[in-house]
Amino acid sequence: MKQLICIFVMLTTLSACAVFPTTRIYFKPMNANNDSELAKSQSCGYHKAKYDGLKKTVGDTDISIFPHLVEGENLSAVLFLETTNFGTEVDVDDVYIIVNGSNKALIPSLVSSVSRRPNAEGDKEMIWYKLEFNIVVDEIDTLRLDYRIQPEKRVEFEFKKTEQSDIYYASINC
Repeated sequence: MKQLICIFVMLTTLSACAVFPTTRIYFKPMNANNDSELAKSQSCGYHKAKYDGLKKTVGDTDISIFPHLVEGENLSAVLFLETTNFGTEVDVDDVYIIVNGSNKALIPSLVSSVSRRPNAEGDKEMIWYKLEFNIVVDEIDTLRLDYRIQPEKRVEFEFKKTEQSDIYYASINC
């Protein structure tokens, strides 16, 4: 048994890869309307809970949302757009959330553009926004995020707080 553990440690070290069991508490995407697809916020990391975002396509724009759950902190999310409409801007009036099925909509306290650049082909602009809300994640069980992509078109994304036993892996190749 000792020899097996030693071999495992050596292989892990040589491959520059770390793997260990863990538990993840996150906002699990709910694909209730089957009009969206699951998305990953990172290439390495969690195995079972790797799909922590949702992606929808509206016309020529792909919209992805990744809510972040850090206990004791306010809710934040990353809104990622890939669009042919260069110069697209998102402001606080374009986004709101509904928490725990209430009738009260919360708008973000801050919408900030993190990065924008053309995609590899140059035919679309990729834009990352950080959304911050004045609600502590500990108070949230379910979350619905609505985004106005056009004056007459809104898309909705649903998430549920979930605890998942998982395996976390990291590598220098990620």
